[in-house]
Amino acid sequence: MSLVALGKAPRGFAGMGVLVGLLGTVIWLAITGLAILGVLAVGVSALLAGTVAFVLIQPEIIEVSADMFNVTIAAMEYEDDNGELPDGLDALALSASTMTDPWGNPYRYVIVEDDPGFDVISSGSDGIMGTHDDLALSRIPQVWGEAFKSFPANIKEFGDRLDRLQGHGVRYGRDGHSA
Repeated sequence: MSLVALGKAPRGFAGMGVLVGLLGTVIWLAITGLAILGVLAVGVSALLAGTVAFVLIQPEIIEVSADMFNVTIAAMEYEDDNGELPDGLDALALSASTMTDPWGNPYRYVIVEDDPGFDVISSGSDGIMGTHDDLALSRIPQVWGEAFKSFPANIKEFGDRLDRLQGHGVRYGRDGHSA
């Protein structure tokens, strides 16, 4: 209304109305913006905390996935250079740590019919191939799905372990070292 009144004399109160309206709009936008930033900050913090917790609770899955993807990249580069997939991991220029799983066992490389033409398999924590804890490149999506499903139970187990440590007199200071 004040904008309409600016077109007619006297304009004093109309000008003040426009200024008050603009000031109110700026304040409203600032409050809304701060509220949105606050919600985003909480969301990002929760996502970051969940990611850190996942990395701390299940680092083996992350390491196995990274190793398998590094093997995949090296095998694809080998195929580009040589026209065929390598017969085994030894043909690839990979570090020893990339060719062994987090439990110190060598990965098994198998030629298969399915894309990408090979599979990389870890014998898992028990070190025995063909058991329930084996991890395979061809099953990475399922492995990650199972890891996310078991995450709440793993967090609880981790908390129980910390409680047992504290029950034995182990205390941790702010720097993360035992006190």
